[in-house]
Amino acid sequence: MARTPGATNEVIAIPAVYTLSAEQRLQMLVALLVEIIAEEEA
Repeated sequence: MARTPGATNEVIAIPAVYTLSAEQRLQMLVALLVEIIAEEEA
């Protein structure tokens, strides 16, 4: 799996996840999965 420069931004953003509600976390996780799948398809 290729690592993109954007990966570092995701790592930095992780601590902020703990301040979100469960619903917001779920939405972020789904968005991240969609992004990963889109990169794999490209």
